[in-house]
Amino acid sequence: MDKKDPQILNPVIANNEEGKNFTLAFATFVIKWNHLEGVARDIMQELIGAGYGSLIAVHHMGNASLTDAIRVSSSSSPAMSEHLVHFCKGMDVLRAYRNYYVHGLIGVGMNDDHGAVGLVLMLQVKGRVKLTEKALQLDDLMGSINDASSYISYGKSIVSLLGSSIGLDSLTDKSSSLKKPLQPQTLEKRTRIEPAALPPPQSSQA
Repeated sequence: MDKKDPQILNPVIANNEEGKNFTLAFATFVIKWNHLEGVARDIMQELIGAGYGSLIAVHHMGNASLTDAIRVSSSSSPAMSEHLVHFCKGMDVLRAYRNYYVHGLIGVGMNDDHGAVGLVLMLQVKGRVKLTEKALQLDDLMGSINDASSYISYGKSIVSLLGSSIGLDSLTDKSSSLKKPLQPQTLEKRTRIEPAALPPPQSSQA
């Protein structure tokens, strides 16, 4: 992506072919993330054992708690521990993209040089007011989709090995055939506006 984000014209919803393709890619990324989250739950289920009780417990885990739990539980499967930790790292990076895009995308406009571009705005108020802005291009979305697809396949392979293991020796042999996908590039957020600290609240008069 260019160092300077492209300018967006009328970021509402571009109702042309390029805008529809962008919207489809965005929806695809969300679906891929949901699939990846499901694979992570399957991994956790294999680690703690079958049963309705564990199924319900895993189902109610948030995705951040899920990767934390997989990391902690990875010690119970030494042969797969390295792969489990690698999976969690990739999922954590992709979660940052998912949250940023899903909660921040407010429209899709057109740019003369880049076609359909999404406008992502995020406001954070924690003592200071921070507004981050990003022009989301189709290539950005496709990269996230490809990364999610790689980790879905990787996670499914982990589930398969965890579920089919008969003794530690056989698991060790099979785990050597797993290929780690590349870690997704860490999301960079650029702060556009950072005013002075918020004024203290005014006391109410009786």
